[in-house]
Amino acid sequence: MIQTHEEYVALKQTQTPDPATLEAIAEYEAGLPDLAAVPGDPGSFLEWYTGRKADYASQKVRLKAQYEAMLRDIERQEEGLDYHFADRAERELRAQLTGRSRSVKFLTGTIGLRKKPGSVNGADVPLELWPEEAQSAIVTKVDSTLLKKVVKVVGEKAYLAETGEPLELPGLRVTPEGEALYVKTGKEEA
Repeated sequence: MIQTHEEYVALKQTQTPDPATLEAIAEYEAGLPDLAAVPGDPGSFLEWYTGRKADYASQKVRLKAQYEAMLRDIERQEEGLDYHFADRAERELRAQLTGRSRSVKFLTGTIGLRKKPGSVNGADVPLELWPEEAQSAIVTKVDSTLLKKVVKVVGEKAYLAETGEPLELPGLRVTPEGEALYVKTGKEEA
């Protein structure tokens, strides 16, 4: 198979090409524009060339739009699959797990449970109600990385990490620690 135009030119100049070379040349030439359709005069040629470039640009835009639409459709289907079957998958996985095993492997991928740390959401808590050491984590939006360092969740309660003092603020939502279901699919070979 010919990869570059230079290879094509070199093979075309071969004195006695073998059948495989002739086939490769024919295949390469099939992908070239019809030279008879190329206008001869400069004005027409430039218009033809510009038109071809515009056609290719248009094809690329359409192809990208189709790709994005197909990707959105697949993501919607995946969300629907999770909505309808994720709870059942987690129940059945938990029933299959034995000992310290946290996952099950299949030819198509792996399904398992990952540790999920507890978290707090204090977006609705006024800044002045936060203890001073936790206020550094609060900017126009909550810096969740910093907040995880100064506020720890144990069970369904939040505590200041340094002092262990319970954190009870109006509007504070505490998500207890737990496990999250995950699926890691097998890699496809290109």
